[in-house]
Amino acid sequence: MLAYAQLFSSSKNIGATLLEAIRDIIPSAVLHDGTIQAIHRSPRIDGTESLVLLAPYRHSFAPDAAINLCGMAFLMATAKHFRSSRFWARDLIFLVPGVSTQSSTDSTRALERWLAAYHGDSDLIDYAGSIQAAISIELFQKSYSSVPCNCSFSDAQVLVEGPNGLLPNLDLANTAVLLTRHRAAEPSLNSPTSLFNPILSKLPAYLQSVGQSMLMILRQAFGYPLYAHGPFLKYRIDAITMSFSASSFSADAETSDIDRENSYLFEKVELTFRSLNNILEHLHQSFFFYVMTSSESFVSIANYAAVVVIPAALLVLHGLFVLQHAPGSTSKSLACLFFVASINALILLAISYLPSWVRYITHVYRIRLCLCIQLV
Repeated sequence: MLAYAQLFSSSKNIGATLLEAIRDIIPSAVLHDGTIQAIHRSPRIDGTESLVLLAPYRHSFAPDAAINLCGMAFLMATAKHFRSSRFWARDLIFLVPGVSTQSSTDSTRALERWLAAYHGDSDLIDYAGSIQAAISIELFQKSYSSVPCNCSFSDAQVLVEGPNGLLPNLDLANTAVLLTRHRAAEPSLNSPTSLFNPILSKLPAYLQSVGQSMLMILRQAFGYPLYAHGPFLKYRIDAITMSFSASSFSADAETSDIDRENSYLFEKVELTFRSLNNILEHLHQSFFFYVMTSSESFVSIANYAAVVVIPAALLVLHGLFVLQHAPGSTSKSLACLFFVASINALILLAISYLPSWVRYITHVYRIRLCLCIQLV
């Protein structure tokens, strides 16, 4: 990784050097609309499924949109190692979106264009089958030395939030947290540059959970991707960002110690990919809507969706009031439609807590009840 980092840092055109370096590993690598794509074809399958490992050209959370130099170097070293392995049961796609761009937003837009072209059967890019999952890698170095990436990336972060409240399957998040905890401290759910990190660290455990859940809800309210994995969630592809940061650089640190510490990063990413490599179907058993209060606990939608029942009940009462005081037939029709929609919302929320066979029976009678109301 250090060799690639030194190569990129000394280059005047990082994009061209990056493309040349990855072509030495995977000759079929191409540059398409600002995104470098390289596909490793697994000999064990027929090319119907694939996994994505990407490193955005610029950090998605750095205030100055610094170049993700160490992350791209890590991607090169990982691609070289993965290519030599023979146990892959899915094709591997390596991406560097937003090459030579000036901001993290441009990197996100480049990735969105690549996803649109990939799912639009474009002739300009190679196709590697249905994407099952994607992992974005960012290595953040707070203080730079004369030798880039010559430090221990010991602080880990697992970032899951997507645009408009989209989240990956909880199984993917739990797998990444469990494997990231391997030979490292407890991973954080916030970016390394978050202003709330020092505040949360000083609070009691309960207040930390409350603050973490509020921060996750706040980040989900944004209408644009905060992290590089966000565009994948729009295509129902489970994706997360695994970030590793180095708080400081020690001039006295031995290179062997740094290499040993950074080798743990390869273990974490490889173990996560091998976990996804062995699944037989798309992740679907766990939750898609949740609020993580810590790296070990979460609140499911079955618990926090109950607060929606109160405004839904108020909508039903308001619909009855409008229906009784509507002056004309058109107003009564609109009021009846509003009333039926409110009844649907209330019943759906109520039956979500019942057993499966009761939910099925209730669903059938709910449809009959709404039809009767509409006929009346």
